[in-house]
Amino acid sequence: MKSTQQLEEESELPLSPPLTFLGLLVEVEDMTRYIVDYLNEQDIRSLFNTSRRLTSMKKKFVYWMLNKNQSLRYQADSSIRLQIEALVNNPRAQISLNLTYCYRLSDVSALGNVHTLDLRYCDAISDASALGNVHTLNLRDCNAISDVSALGNVHTLNLSGCSAINDEVR
Repeated sequence: MKSTQQLEEESELPLSPPLTFLGLLVEVEDMTRYIVDYLNEQDIRSLFNTSRRLTSMKKKFVYWMLNKNQSLRYQADSSIRLQIEALVNNPRAQISLNLTYCYRLSDVSALGNVHTLDLRYCDAISDASALGNVHTLNLRDCNAISDVSALGNVHTLNLSGCSAINDEVR
C-alpha cells in the first residue's frame, strides 16, 4: 500500500497531454499507412472491411484497378464515373483503367483524371490532349494520334508503335 507522501509525489509528476480525437485519428491513419505498405490489394480491402472505423478510411488507401468492362462503363457513363470517383479521395492517385484493344474508342476526353490509363491498340483515338494529367499513360500502337504536345505532364508515357507521331517526339 502506498503512503500519502508517495501519492502526493506521484501527483506532482507531469502528466502527458491528453490525446485529442484529431490526434488519435492522425495516429491511427499513420499506423494504417505503415500496415498497408506490407499488404496486397485483396488483403487491404479485407482489412478495411473488418470494422466501421476502418471502412471509413478505405477512401484514402484503396487503389481501384478497373477491368475492361468496368473501364468501358467508366468511360461511357458520367454517373458511373462519379460513383467510382466518390469511392476515393484522389482519383488521380487511386484509379486505373484498362481499355486495351478498344478499336472503336475515339473519345477519351473524360479519362484525364485517373492515375493509370492503358489505351494500347485503340486505333480510333486521334485526340489525346485531355490526358495530360494522367500519371501513367500507355498509348502503344494508337496509330491515329499525331499530336502529343499536351502530354508533357505525364510521368510515364508509352508511345511505341504510334506511327502518326514523328520520331523526334518519341
